[in-house]
Amino acid sequence: MARNEIVVRVAGCTPARLRLSRWTKYGKDRLYVTEIRARIEKKYGYLDLLANRFVWEIPYTNPRFHAAVEDAVKNYAETVMA
Repeated sequence: MARNEIVVRVAGCTPARLRLSRWTKYGKDRLYVTEIRARIEKKYGYLDLLANRFVWEIPYTNPRFHAAVEDAVKNYAETVMA
């Protein structure tokens, strides 16, 4: 697994391997989140690093899973990118 990847595990859900990529332009600073699966990539959304707010680009269908992804991405931003 690469340095810019994390795995999120939630009971009852398939583990999600996520690739995180930072984007800084036009006064914005974002951490984009993409799930990596066999032969496809699924964009989840991004963490706005200036507002510390997650913006979802997929339907919000599983609150427990979505909360775990948000927590993992925020933790990555605080520890790895600090």
